[in-house]
Amino acid sequence: MVREKRSQFVHDLSVAIGRRVSMRREQLGLTKSELEARSGLVRRVLNGVEAGARDPDAATLLVLADALDVGVPYFFDDLGIASPTAPLERPSREQVAETQAMVEVFVQIPNEDHRRQLIALLKACVKSGHY
Repeated sequence: MVREKRSQFVHDLSVAIGRRVSMRREQLGLTKSELEARSGLVRRVLNGVEAGARDPDAATLLVLADALDVGVPYFFDDLGIASPTAPLERPSREQVAETQAMVEVFVQIPNEDHRRQLIALLKACVKSGHY
């Protein structure tokens, strides 16, 4: 099942990248022949990328980015494609011991309001990505 999700993700990503390439080419007023000349990529590759039928590798993306006067992140920014879930990594023994020590300190805080404030702070940090 994970393989199916990944395959769908790769397909969706390729289609989205193809749309970005096509859109940028049109914004610049370039024909496919002109993009072929600018990039050095053969028409078959360009057609496949724009159609989303070809999964462009890093070298192809670098060449296209240069030919289209954009950075490589242009192809990926704000695509709205959900990434497949990566398997969770097991914490190290040190991380487990550190977490246990923090829990022991937390449960010893006598003031309930202080514990609630600390939990709220931790939630805010996690939500903002600063943890």
